[in-house]
Amino acid sequence: MRMIRAVALATAIGAASAASAHAQVIGFRLGLSMSKASIEGEIFEGAEDPDRTWLTAFTGGGFIRFGAGQIAIQPELFYVTKGVKFEDEANDAEGSLKLDYIEVPVLLFLGLGSGASTPYVVVGPAFSFEASCSVEAEGGGLSLETDCDEEGAEDNRKKLDVGAMFGAGLAFPAGPGSIVVDGRFNLGLMNIIDDETDDSFKHRTFSFTAGYQIPLGVR
Repeated sequence: MRMIRAVALATAIGAASAASAHAQVIGFRLGLSMSKASIEGEIFEGAEDPDRTWLTAFTGGGFIRFGAGQIAIQPELFYVTKGVKFEDEANDAEGSLKLDYIEVPVLLFLGLGSGASTPYVVVGPAFSFEASCSVEAEGGGLSLETDCDEEGAEDNRKKLDVGAMFGAGLAFPAGPGSIVVDGRFNLGLMNIIDDETDDSFKHRTFSFTAGYQIPLGVR
């Protein structure tokens, strides 16, 4: 696990260093993330598995792109919430597990045209470092919110997640730069449960964002 962390950090730092010398585009995006984890095993310890729904939250961050022609490398830095939401309609109750991450995708960018509106696709690994974790529940007129690491509630989980990110977007001119609309899917590859059981919890996250990018000169 330490080796994976080292590779992730080295990749992010190396990409950022290269970008500073050969940057062509820099920008930001804001929007929504929708997450619903893939859960397997006996996580609920014999209790009935509640209905799982999409956990929706805000996401945002920045990116920098460098390359040649329609092919480029695009490292990013985003804040994103992942997890899952549970609903029990029969008892009018709901709960959620929220994990906030600093996410560092390192993506291959492929431009698909050169007209006024330019579509593109991106693909590559995304390294996510946990910033916080909380559990919320509400029902029967009562509500609860607690930190995952409060004394007596500690959870054995990995603080690093690695995913495969796929996305597509559209950029169209506006002023000196371009407005960007973008959709992504991040397939979590790691089981974040860190114990000896066969239980599995893997993130599945969609994001939909809009933002602005502006070209920079190449040195």
